[in-house]
Amino acid sequence: MKVFIVSLLSIFLMVISTAASASAIKPKPGQKSTNCYYNFGPKVGQEEDLAGRSKPVLIGKPCKDGEGSTGISVISKEEEEAEEAEEAAKSAGVKAQAAKKQAEANIASSTVCQFNQGPRAGQAENYTGKIAPQPLGSECTDGLRSVGKIIAE
Repeated sequence: MKVFIVSLLSIFLMVISTAASASAIKPKPGQKSTNCYYNFGPKVGQEEDLAGRSKPVLIGKPCKDGEGSTGISVISKEEEEAEEAEEAAKSAGVKAQAAKKQAEANIASSTVCQFNQGPRAGQAENYTGKIAPQPLGSECTDGLRSVGKIIAE
């Protein structure tokens, strides 16, 4: 009797873990499906779309085929693939934005202006604390008549 109970418990845990892993996508609140993953009855371990035979049920709620098999409502493979693709696209967009920000941060910049025109031609001045770092090669001025380019420090 003890062996039977342990075996029954093992089977139950296996069915529960299989059902829990039937869909890797977390359902959206209120999401419904006509797909049923059977954890009891003749169709145990199978997934079936009950469209036309059953109304959509909230994901994770009980469902049945009317032929002796019961289970839980799950996201269909097509919905899961579509949601995975959507998540991948979002992730790619986030990664692209992060890469763009990193690229912008990596643009060489400085606060040193090398004057090449005007009374200060040939001189350089570091404007640290006075101006924000500018990309190398950007035009700069002393605010009077001297003009130059931003150079590396």
